[in-house]
Formats: sequence, C-alpha cells, structure tokens
Amino acid sequence: LFTASAVNATDYLWDFNDGTIDSTSQNQISHKFTSLGTYNVTVTPRFNGCAGLPGMVTVTIEGVITSFTYTNSCSNKRTFTFTNTTQGNQSAILWNFGDGSPTASTTNVTHTYPATGSFVTTLTVTDNITGCSDAFSETIYSATPGLLNPDVAICRNDSSTFTVSNPYNNPATTYEWHVLGLPPVVNSSSIYKVQAGVFGVFSNNFVIIDNGPSYCRDSIFKPGSILVRGPNLSFSLATDICLGTAISITNSSSPYIAADSIRLYYWNYGNSAANDTTANPPPITYTAPGTYNVKLFARDINGCVDSLVRQVLVRPVPFNRILPRRDTLCLGQSDTLRVFHEGTILWSPASVVNCATCDTVLVTPTMSQWVYATATGSNGCTTRDSSYLLVFSPFVASPAVNPVLLCVGDSAILSISPPGKRITWTPAAGLSSTTTYNPRVIASPGFTNTTYTAMLTDSVGCFSSSTNVNVIKQSSPVVNAGPDRTLSYGDPFTISPTYSSNVVSYMWTPTAAVNCNNCPVVTGNLFVRTVFAIKVTSDSGCVSTDTIVLRIECVEGNIYIPTAFTPNGDNVNDVFYPITRGVEKIKSIRIYNRYGKLVHEKVDGIPNNKSFGWNGMLQGVRQETGAYVYVMEFLCEQGETFFKKGSVVLLR
Repeated sequence: LFTASAVNATDYLWDFNDGTIDSTSQNQISHKFTSLGTYNVTVTPRFNGCAGLPGMVTVTIEGVITSFTYTNSCSNKRTFTFTNTTQGNQSAILWNFGDGSPTASTTNVTHTYPATGSFVTTLTVTDNITGCSDAFSETIYSATPGLLNPDVAICRNDSSTFTVSNPYNNPATTYEWHVLGLPPVVNSSSIYKVQAGVFGVFSNNFVIIDNGPSYCRDSIFKPGSILVRGPNLSFSLATDICLGTAISITNSSSPYIAADSIRLYYWNYGNSAANDTTANPPPITYTAPGTYNVKLFARDINGCVDSLVRQVLVRPVPFNRILPRRDTLCLGQSDTLRVFHEGTILWSPASVVNCATCDTVLVTPTMSQWVYATATGSNGCTTRDSSYLLVFSPFVASPAVNPVLLCVGDSAILSISPPGKRITWTPAAGLSSTTTYNPRVIASPGFTNTTYTAMLTDSVGCFSSSTNVNVIKQSSPVVNAGPDRTLSYGDPFTISPTYSSNVVSYMWTPTAAVNCNNCPVVTGNLFVRTVFAIKVTSDSGCVSTDTIVLRIECVEGNIYIPTAFTPNGDNVNDVFYPITRGVEKIKSIRIYNRYGKLVHEKVDGIPNNKSFGWNGMLQGVRQETGAYVYVMEFLCEQGETFFKKGSVVLLR
C-alpha cells in the first residue's frame, strides 16, 4: 500500500517501475509486484491535469511471489497438469484443488477433477528465511457437454435452436458453431438459434467449446441429421432498363425435394400493392422512372415459404416532341418539322429530311408516310416521336363499266375508281344521287340515252380528274300469248303468240306440257288446267314474258262416281270418292245410310284425293253392307257450281 500527499492535488499518477502505470483520485493505492527485486516507485501529483513535482520511493521485494500455469489432457479433459512458476525461496509448498480431495506438497502436480463443476485451485508457498508467504489461485472448470436439437426436417429460412447440455460454468467459454452447412459462428452462449439458409441433408452438426489457452478444445456432435427443404426460388430479368421497356421475367424456381411441389406464387413488382399469383408473369412495363423491388414469394405443399427480391433500375427517357403531329401535302410540296427534345436527335428516314440531326428539318415526301425523331439522353435511353405526312398524288378517274346497257325497267350501279374522293355527277336526271360513288340509274319507259360525267376531287383540293359513263337504253321485246281458253279433257291445243321483230329466243314453261320448250309456236293435249308462260329475249338481251291459261270444261260427263266400293283392306276400291276433270274444288261430300243418318261429311277438298273420300267407317265402327245415298257439290275452274246426287253400294 502506497500513500502520497500534495496540496490541492486532484489526482496522482503512479509509475511502479515494473511496466505498470496507474492513476487514482485518492492518495493511496495498492500494487502487487510480480517479480522480486528493487523498484523506484514514482508518484506525480496533478491539479486538473497540470503536473506538480514528482516524488519517489525505493521498494525492495523479497520473499516469494507465487504463481503457476496449467494445461489439461486432451485425452481426459478432467485431468490437469500444474507447473509451479513461483519466484523466490520455496521452503513449503501446498496445493489445494478445491474439490475436497487431499492437498499436495510437490513442486508440480497432476490432478483429475470430478466430471462437472468449477473448482478454485490454490498454491501457497512459504519462505522460511524471510518469513514471507504468498498464494495464487485459478478456477478450474470441468463438464460433460452434449449437443441437442429437436429438428429432423425444417424449411429453409426457418429458425433452428442448438443447445449445449451440461455446459462448462466458465464465463470465459466461447462456442464455435458448425451447423446446417453455414459458415462457423463464434459466440459466448451455450444456446444458438440459427436461421437455415442452405438446402441439404446435414449430418455433421457440431460445436467446438473453447475454455481458454490452458484447455483442450472440446468438439461436441449432434446425433442424426437435419433436412433443410422448401422452394428453391430463382428468376431472371433485366435489372437496368429505360422507361417504357417491357421486362420479361423468367421464373426458374423449383422445389428442393422434387415431391414438394410449389402450390402458391405471389409476385409484387414494386409499383403496386397488388400481388400477381401466376407462376409465369406477363411482361411488366413501368410508368415512371425509379428503383423497383421485384419480389417473388412462394409456398410448397409442406407450408415452407421463401421469398426472393431483385432490384430493377428504370432510367428516365429524354423529352421528345415533334410539331406538327400530322400534316397534309400535295405531291411535290415540302414541309417544315420541328422537334423539342433533350439529348441528341436523329431523324428517319434520312432520305426525306434535309438534315438528320437538326432540330428543324425540311421534309419532301413522295408518298404518305411516318417521319420519326429519336432522342438519346445522357444515360443512353432513347424515346421516339413521330409525325404523319399525308401526301396527295395525282389520279385518273375511270369507270368500272362503259357503256352501261339497260333494258326498260332495269337499273344499274355506276362505279368509278379510284375510291375515297369527292365526287359530283352531271346531269342529275335518272340518278339516285349526284354526290355518291355508286349512284343507281333506272331505265324508265321515258328514259333516253344519257352520258353522265363524274368529277373526282381529293379532299384537300390538290388534284382532280373526270370521266364519262354512257348509259344506253336497249330495245325490249314484245310478246302476246293470246286469250285464255277452255277445252275438253284431252283435246289437242296450239298456242301461237304474236312477237315483235327483235325477239331472238323463246322459253316455255311448264316444259313437260308442250312439244317444244324453245319454239315460237307450241302444241300439246290438255289433261289438266295449265298456266303456260312464254319468256322471250330480244337481240339486245332484254326480256319480256306473257301467260295464257288453258282450262278443262266443267261438265257432268267429266265426273265419274263409282256405284260400289269394297272397304276390305286389299287396297283395291277401298275408298269411295269422285274422279273429276275440270273441277277446281269439291266443296262438300255428304253420305247417308238408309235411315237418313249422316255417316260421312267433308268440305273444301282437293279433287281426286282419296283422303277426301269415305272408307266405310263411322267413328271407328265398320258400317254394314248396303246402299248409301250421297250428295256432292263441285266448283268448276270457271267459277260455276253444280250438284251430283246418287247412291253407292258398300260391299264386304
């Protein structure tokens, strides 16, 4: 113990001449010398950092200074060898191991400690010559540690906790962790919570325990293995783009274990809070420059989740604007275009501008086309603007058909090319419109041959052209088939129409009822009322038609009514009905039995049709054999009516 005294001193600086310098605000200080010998101890008083006059005292250290070193056996870490490094005369030596075992008095000793615990081991040395005695102590630690972890399989990015059981009670102990394929980590805790970051099956999980330089390092292994599984996320995309460029994302993610299929994907592109759930997202286009985080989140069938983020830099594009946006020119004219832009400019196509890199250019296009100006900014991004130049070229008007030949009553469309122009027709007589491309002209009976002129002008008045269309009325044929006639059934007939001199062809219908379908005069025999039509064509292609009706005279002699019928189902004479000639309609048939009861009635029937007759049944009941009375009313083709009465015999 050293004591110093100085007026107004606020602290003291001590130099013990053994390599130790210390300061204290008190005037007393304790110091233990580690070596025997004589030392000049100096103390300097200071007032608020200002040094005063130093003082010195000479100290002689004699007797003993006790110390020892130790190491443990790597083959049995509870066994330690102690080496006595005491200075001075050692008259008596005493080792106390702190574990309740007997003491030892040899210079150097080897001792085995219990399996677990912390033991204060003390060496006391006495010098009988000087009567001095000194003691030195160290705490020895022993343990039987193990490494525990409850996990067998975990998802990547999940946490897993490793615990050293029965650890050393040494506050200086450090732990070097080698787990789950991750780089080694050194810390001072016997519990290590780690996030799994590598896929795989890890069977070599261990911790190296270091109690200091006097101890052998202890390697503790975890039994069994741990599987780290989950979605193995991977996608690629362009990470440095210009605004307006579409980014294609290629998703190459897969499960680490093939059977652990990925069930859910979430994409977020950094430009919206919304998530996209498709596995392969569509191309993405950003609307503003900036830095965007493209994030992929996925979950597999085990519930393992993972995420991956890649950053995209979207660079701004330079301002670029052409004026005018659209213009109209006649062929051969020039136009001036101006571009307002950032960076450098390049016009295209170069063949139509007088300067490819100027802000203002003169363009002389030979056809309608787009002209482009591409601006390039200092960051290399480009933007393109355009102007459309509509060029009107000369044209020649021409009709689709000329002349146009029309028969009386016919019409035609007058067609002119090229389309898309303003058009005016003259004269207006006979036309459906004078300002449309396809007016209709009608050859009325009073129509005369006319030459129509079509004047075409483009919409801006650059060029015009006219053309003529001649519309010629063709001569029409005249045909008169003669008056309608009434003939007896089966009589021969001849039809001799009168024709105009310009008729060149004939066509009769129905063709089966005449001896020649393309003759001017036809003959035949009349078995049914027939409407004959004659169609003639003139030498100019015009057509006319006329008809003639030949009827069969309506007399009782042309009506046959059977006197008996046999409705026995043999398909011969099973139905009673009249056979007529020249009758247009059977207005009614009524049949009565001998008691005057009506057994069959039908009205407004087609002649010569079995369905209109009687099959010998009444309300599904077969009628008895015998005579029945009928009354029939007929309508002739000429319009008159007459009745027939009589009887018929039903035979079975």
